[in-house]
Amino acid sequence: MDLPRVFKTDFRPDVIQKAVVFLQSSKRQPYSNKENAGMFTSADYFGRRKGAYRMTINKGMSRLPREKSGGGGLGKVRLVPNSVGGRRSHPPKNKDWIKKMNNKEYMLAIKSAIAATQNKELLTQRGHDIEGLLEVPLVVEDSFEKVLKTKEVIEALTALGLANDLSRASEKSIRAGRGKTRGRKYKKKKSALIVIKEDSGLIKSAPNSVGGRRSHPPKNKDWIKKMNNKEYMLAIKSAIAATQNKELLTQRGHDIEGLLEVPLVVEDSFEKVLKTKEVIEALTALGLANDLSRASEKSIRAGRGKTRGRKYKKKKSALIVIKEDSGLVKSAGNIPGIDVVALEDLDIELLAPGTHPGRLIVWTKGALENLDSVVGE
Repeated sequence: MDLPRVFKTDFRPDVIQKAVVFLQSSKRQPYSNKENAGMFTSADYFGRRKGAYRMTINKGMSRLPREKSGGGGLGKVRLVPNSVGGRRSHPPKNKDWIKKMNNKEYMLAIKSAIAATQNKELLTQRGHDIEGLLEVPLVVEDSFEKVLKTKEVIEALTALGLANDLSRASEKSIRAGRGKTRGRKYKKKKSALIVIKEDSGLIKSAPNSVGGRRSHPPKNKDWIKKMNNKEYMLAIKSAIAATQNKELLTQRGHDIEGLLEVPLVVEDSFEKVLKTKEVIEALTALGLANDLSRASEKSIRAGRGKTRGRKYKKKKSALIVIKEDSGLVKSAGNIPGIDVVALEDLDIELLAPGTHPGRLIVWTKGALENLDSVVGE
């Protein structure tokens, strides 16, 4: 059959890449976890001979905590780390790190520390740059407590001779050891401590103060990119047209050695296949056996991404475009690398994963005939 006119569209990889970035930009999500995971269960240990009518003894069952199923009997293993949905094997312990100290001893320490602040030699040993100071400790008027802007605070401290010390404290270094992967990557230096009688706004204006604002908080950045509708549709058409280019398919990594032609077109009855085994057999008969084998492999991602919920990199195989779903979406859902989409839901990210055009597509006859009416000529 004749291919639709959309296959004659000029190839524009720059527009395709821009369109994919446009879609992906709105999918960033925060990460979170749940406390006491694996402990919300009715499971209990039934490996004793006494105390319960439920027992795992002499039943060919492991003596592990099991759920209390309705009507008696035992359910699945839970609670233990090596069970499905079990707790963590070595979670952090709720250790009490608090040490005790006498009140008199503590007040002595306070007084001693305050006294040490007037010793220039100790200040220098601590790392402070006091070259521009006339005296220590520094005393200012009470009106300083009413300063509300960070810029004014910095100007006042600079006028007192703390410019060099503020510059020194603004530098940070990467921590050695495992600490840098546990939320404390950088080591920061301390500058001056400002002691006031009562807060009139000064505390909140200084980022390094107790209860103060964050020094460099995350900005409320809008990650969504904009794109004209005509430009987006041009990207869709160009990506579809690229699916008939065997050279582009090979560059994307597809194994098309056993294919007679591209794109592949099948009967509409393919949409009604309900078993995964039958879908695999049909794709193998079309010559996609090598490509399915290639997509079943996965590799560990390099970098920090493997600790953020995306440890493995998986490959893409064929995209199956159907006119309407009659069960194929579910039956082909577990095949590695295979995506099934209705013609009306076809988007650029499915046609060009990772901004790379030239994806292998299997069209049903009905979807191909209605393609021009959906994406335009």
